[in-house]
Parts: sequence; structure tokens; C-alpha cells
Amino acid sequence: MTQVYELEKKIVPAVLAMEDAGIRIDLDRMAEMRAAVQEEADRIEAEIYDYAGSRFDLHSPAKVAAILYDKLSVPSQKKTNGGQRSVDREALRKSVVIIRPSMPF
Repeated sequence: MTQVYELEKKIVPAVLAMEDAGIRIDLDRMAEMRAAVQEEADRIEAEIYDYAGSRFDLHSPAKVAAILYDKLSVPSQKKTNGGQRSVDREALRKSVVIIRPSMPF
């Protein structure tokens, strides 16, 4: 226990100095990275809409399920506790195995 105390006693001034000084963030680089991530997200979203043949609310589980299971005829991999066809991470990962080979890209 004494060893831990002695170690902490040595690093406390450094930790306090770090807390006071904060952390530097390259705002220009952060903006570049944000733009790149947004561009990639937009590209993926466009691919999804192209493959589905229409635009729909990607944030609506019911809409995603309708496109995936009804329109694209992907077999439902999992049900929710309420009996609905699931579009959670696990179900979507299993569906990708089915969808990926038929995608035109």
C-alpha cells in the first residue's frame, strides 16, 4: 500500500498540471475529419437508397424492416420481444451476409 501511495504522490503534480492546461485540439484537422466522415456517411446512405430503390427513414426500425424484409425479401433473422422483425445490430449483421452478394457494388 505504501508503494501505491508513493507512486501517486509523485504523479499528482503532473496530473494536476495536465488538468489545468487541458488538451490541445487541432480544430482544422477535426473539421477535415468531420467532413470526411460525413462524406462517407452520405455515400453509404446513397448506396442504401439506390439498392432499396427508394428513400426511407433510416432511423425508423419499422421502415428499415419494411424495406429489408418486405421489399428486398431478406429473411427475418430475429424477432423483438414484441414479435416484430428485428433490425438491431445482430439481425442486420446476419442480413448483410445475405444481401452483400446480390449488391451491384
